[in-house]
Amino acid sequence: MNKYSTQLKNLTVTFIVYLALTIGLSVLLNVAWQLTIDMSNMTPELFEAAVAQSNFIEIGSALIGVFSAVFCGAFIVKRSGYQSVKPALFFAVLLMFYGLLSALLHPEQVMIQKVSSLIMPFPLALLGAKLAMMLNKDAKLKAEPTASVS
Repeated sequence: MNKYSTQLKNLTVTFIVYLALTIGLSVLLNVAWQLTIDMSNMTPELFEAAVAQSNFIEIGSALIGVFSAVFCGAFIVKRSGYQSVKPALFFAVLLMFYGLLSALLHPEQVMIQKVSSLIMPFPLALLGAKLAMMLNKDAKLKAEPTASVS
């Protein structure tokens, strides 16, 4: 397999991990939120209005996005062998296009949400990449045998 197909495979796997992680955590977030409210007398319209006004859902969704981007930035660098942050940059570009699609599909979002979904993938993916490289370097240092002094 050549270099480009390996990079594309890593990018595809990482994006699938990102989607699975964000969807799974969003489901858990919604279940946790629903446990805190009384839904017995709620119509679907009232439920949608409550979701739209919930700070818990809004802040939780933002934290899920941040965590997922950092995790996947580290994940793709690990999969590519800790050589550089370039795979994390490719992943950030992919997330930027995903954020653009999200902004187009959700016109009700506030402008700051739209702009942040276009800009934030870069620093978050790079943070994950740098953390992965730093942890890998620390692991290598611990694994090296130390010279014994006799």
